[in-house]
Amino acid sequence: MNKIKNLLLTGMALILMQACGSSAKEADLPVRKSCNLERLYKDMPQNIRTDTPDLAFVNALCAGKADEVAALFREKKLFWDERPAVDAPYGRFEGLDGIRSFAEGFLTKFKATSATFTPVFQTIGGGRIALEGVFKFVVDGAIEEVPFFVITDLRTPSLLEEVRMYTHYSFIPGYLCSVRIRDYAGHEGEIDWTKTEVSREEAYSINLVDEFHGGCGMKEQED
Repeated sequence: MNKIKNLLLTGMALILMQACGSSAKEADLPVRKSCNLERLYKDMPQNIRTDTPDLAFVNALCAGKADEVAALFREKKLFWDERPAVDAPYGRFEGLDGIRSFAEGFLTKFKATSATFTPVFQTIGGGRIALEGVFKFVVDGAIEEVPFFVITDLRTPSLLEEVRMYTHYSFIPGYLCSVRIRDYAGHEGEIDWTKTEVSREEAYSINLVDEFHGGCGMKEQED
């Protein structure tokens, strides 16, 4: 019994040493590109559960474990004859094979060799989890921070149906190849309109507001 106990303790010690070594090594890397999400809210209470499938999803992505990502889904959604999906800023990936392909290419898409995810906010309710945090990609020996919103639809408390990932378009690495509903206000001049599926004029007619019509914005309040 003591022999088994000693083996378990030794194994745990090795795991802790490896984890600490990894964290220390990453902490020593310079930050090439930073975002303010984590720093802005560092003093706010962060009631984040660590046993939820949204965190299992992002952590498996960071570790490059595509099979673990795919294992969080099933072949079809529970109540609809639809395939599970991951809707990322650079494309939609459906079915287990598509999700596995997404996971296999995630680090490569950001030119990273590894990554970690720091959760900042987590809201759970109504069969859905909204997770806000920062992916810290290791690229050429430096950290590049990218803020992400990860919205997950739950199948069960431990499985997922669909994941939608959002970030500002300027953090996306695959020139902007299509115009989707995304906040690019103030950055219109950076878009290469020759690579979009719609013309500049059409996009502006939908998304650009020259002036607010009556009834929008602040209204005078009665005493």
